Amino acid sequence: MRVNPPNFKLTTVQQMHDAIDRILTGRRKQAYNSQYDVGVCVRSVEAGREAFEKITIKGSVLEYGRSVEKALGKVHNTFYDSSGEYTSRGMIGDVCSDVYQLLEEQKSDNLKVIDMKEARDVLVNEIQELIALTPRPLGDAACANIKLKTVGASGTKYYVAMEYEQKSDSEFDVLGRIYNNSKYQVPILYERLGVTDSD
Repeated sequence: MRVNPPNFKLTTVQQMHDAIDRILTGRRKQAYNSQYDVGVCVRSVEAGREAFEKITIKGSVLEYGRSVEKALGKVHNTFYDSSGEYTSRGMIGDVCSDVYQLLEEQKSDNLKVIDMKEARDVLVNEIQELIALTPRPLGDAACANIKLKTVGASGTKYYVAMEYEQKSDSEFDVLGRIYNNSKYQVPILYERLGVTDSD
């Protein structure tokens, strides 16, 4: 089963990196539930992750994606695990297929183009508003996860998820993610703002 792909045009290399990272994370979870050769499946996905992490995050969105696809293809062609009773390649082929499909979909003109500046402005504004309302010290609020729907200046609907990450008694971060769907799948971008009690 394929990991949820982005339903919007990826415009930054970091977004492409994050999309491929989600593929690898999702396939690793699936590998642990494989009916055959769980160890082989997990090791093959991990071999793909090792290759992925060696690729420098640079170039255009599609150039970077093709570099990762090529590196994963090499792993797929050379991966062998002698422990595999039914397969020696595990799930690396699924990872390669997912990345290929992601790149093909990103060539489509049917994907929604997100105004990244607007999305970032909306996200930062929501984080700052939450910070202004946050009690000091953080206390029980540290466990809170906040989700809300908002609208950008263009009329685009956004969905924001925020959570606290306490660093000390007097310091915490607010981690925010913004989405273009109510299922909160595949963030457009994320932002982290640090706070101290003196702020």
